[in-house]
Amino acid sequence: MATGLGKILVFGGTGYLGKHIVRASIKMGHPTYVYGRPITPNSNPSNSKVELHKEFQSMGVILIQGELSEHEKLVSLIKQVDIVISAIGTPYVMEQLRIIDAIKRFIPSDFGCEEDLITAVLPPFQDFLDKKKKIRRAAEATGVPFTFLSSTCFAVFTREEDIAIYVIRAANDPRTCNRIVLFRPSKNILSQLELVSLWEKKTSRSYNKVFVYEEELVELSETSPHPENVRAAIIHSIFVKGDMANFEIREDDQMEVSKLYPDVEYTTVDQLLDDFVANPPEFHYPSKNILSQLELVSLWEKKINRSYNKVFVYEEEVVELLETSPHPENIRAAIIHSIFVKGDMANFEIGEDEMEVSKLYPDVEYTTVDQLLDDFVANPPEFHYVEL
Repeated sequence: MATGLGKILVFGGTGYLGKHIVRASIKMGHPTYVYGRPITPNSNPSNSKVELHKEFQSMGVILIQGELSEHEKLVSLIKQVDIVISAIGTPYVMEQLRIIDAIKRFIPSDFGCEEDLITAVLPPFQDFLDKKKKIRRAAEATGVPFTFLSSTCFAVFTREEDIAIYVIRAANDPRTCNRIVLFRPSKNILSQLELVSLWEKKTSRSYNKVFVYEEELVELSETSPHPENVRAAIIHSIFVKGDMANFEIREDDQMEVSKLYPDVEYTTVDQLLDDFVANPPEFHYPSKNILSQLELVSLWEKKINRSYNKVFVYEEEVVELLETSPHPENIRAAIIHSIFVKGDMANFEIGEDEMEVSKLYPDVEYTTVDQLLDDFVANPPEFHYVEL
């Protein structure tokens, strides 16, 4: 590893984008540090995080375990490095205020949109942008050299590995000091319809399209609980208003990465879709037992070679039941609404502080729905009826 290059410290280095930044930093020869929460037997780390730590150690990454609340430890560590890059996740964005002091150069976790230019967004998104603006203003106030990098919420489609390369290049570039660097490579600026049309050409297929009206997104942002309301507001900003690419880049304080580093051969959307055609991506589900009601019924029909008449219950009927039924029937109706209408049991990503049992104990051979239905076919369960 070249010692003449600046030392880089990454916060959030095991996260979605952070791990790519760490790999790019090592690949370019930088002594690289990753600061993260301690892994202990009581912290129940995910297998993927443990494996990532092993990978980083084999690459020469220096792993530092600690909390962001350990101020003296942070200051001591930051003084040993030249550049601090934060890839901290959205829920912890305000924690960056703890790491701004004593930094030689700071690149905050600012990989979303150009928040200083976007206006008139829906309130849930604006609340989040206001937090990110506080980080920018705090960085500017300290006098610490900074670079703000905006990857346009990935709406101008940029591969994570390419973003990581651009981040490390910009972190070492005196031209980007106290400037805003935008990710808007011209070949990757597409609307949703243009993207779908391109995919249809690649696959020689035509897809049915469902259009969502702006009013529906606005209503979702107003009525959905947090954080779903934020997601609806962000989608409105990206795909309705076009906020990620509807402004001119200012030459006085903004720069665009593909023009700044023309030697970097970034992945175009066209190339990426060609890759998907040649090597279709695998989709991993947390369990073989996640099925919708219709999928379960369809599987059972195949097992017994029969077809059933199906009665569909509208959401309004379930809501009315939970509002009018006596206890405990109203609770059952509410649970059914949560499970089968909203899909609340499996409509979220597993967080860093959560674990999924089949991944935690892969040696346990659990019974799949498919196997259970095979058992029912071979040994039909007895049904007991009670005469009233």
